[in-house]
Amino acid sequence: MRVFELVGPIMFGPSSSHTAGACRLSRAMWQILDCPMKKAALGLHGSFRVHEGGTVNKALVAGLLGFDTDDDRINNSHALMEQSGIDFSWENVTLENAHNNSVRYEIEGDGFSFSAIGASVGGGMIEVSEINGIKLSLTGDYNTLLVFAEDLEKAEKAFSSLGLEGGEVECHPGKAGGGIILYKTSLPLEPELCQKLESLEGVGHASRHLRFD
Repeated sequence: MRVFELVGPIMFGPSSSHTAGACRLSRAMWQILDCPMKKAALGLHGSFRVHEGGTVNKALVAGLLGFDTDDDRINNSHALMEQSGIDFSWENVTLENAHNNSVRYEIEGDGFSFSAIGASVGGGMIEVSEINGIKLSLTGDYNTLLVFAEDLEKAEKAFSSLGLEGGEVECHPGKAGGGIILYKTSLPLEPELCQKLESLEGVGHASRHLRFD
């Protein structure tokens, strides 16, 4: 058990699920995109739904701007989102068999887009359970490389040629021969790895999701 799990994250109120977890969930989308964000559409489920006259959870908005849980700009995230030039929208939705603190994301960036479903699962922790319709599990427990494969078989072979050690590789097939490769490790992941991965045969996009301290 980590210290974080005992004492919780450094954050602004009101709660870990609705502030730290919410911020980290959206920040995961910012990390996965790993390029300038152009559009973000949120589907808000369960406790994240907006009641009449209300606004989207400010921590969910802040994470999309790349803010971490202890960033004092969280309280001003709606105004900063308006100034960012990102096409931001939301709707209340019902997601089947989803955690009560779940969000569906449609994210568009400069050259890469994806969809995802994730949840703030308590104590400031998160789980991204689906990306581009592919079921998987992405949390803050490990440093993780995400490889979006246009040809999963070719990308898997190319990925293995990197000789990365000390981690776990997961291959998740998608449609039309594509899919997602996850590489989870406790070791540091340098940003240059993503550039190298994107030069490999069969790979369309690569990004990092870093472990929570």
